[in-house]
Amino acid sequence: MTVFGDAMARLFTEPAWAEPGTFTAPPAAPVPVTVYRARHDPQITLDVVTMRSPGWEAHVLQAEVPMRPRPGTDTLTINGVIYAIRDVEEDAERTEWRLDILEA
Repeated sequence: MTVFGDAMARLFTEPAWAEPGTFTAPPAAPVPVTVYRARHDPQITLDVVTMRSPGWEAHVLQAEVPMRPRPGTDTLTINGVIYAIRDVEEDAERTEWRLDILEA
């Protein structure tokens, strides 16, 4: 295993960061995944006013979800709360999906 691979494995198994979740891509059966969440507060500038739009970003390993998640269709459940997937990004190393999520 590479140093980077070892770091990713540690991140997704660290109990202070990672938590169990369920990825659902209808009509397929739900899939158990390991998720870690991060704040996603993009800065928005409208003319002379700047504000932030608070939100959450969920990180899921591509090894657990090999197909690109579909915004508006697929969901992620964490601790019994269902989140709608609003946007999907792939990291540069192609190891995880970064999901912009909103509580459904």
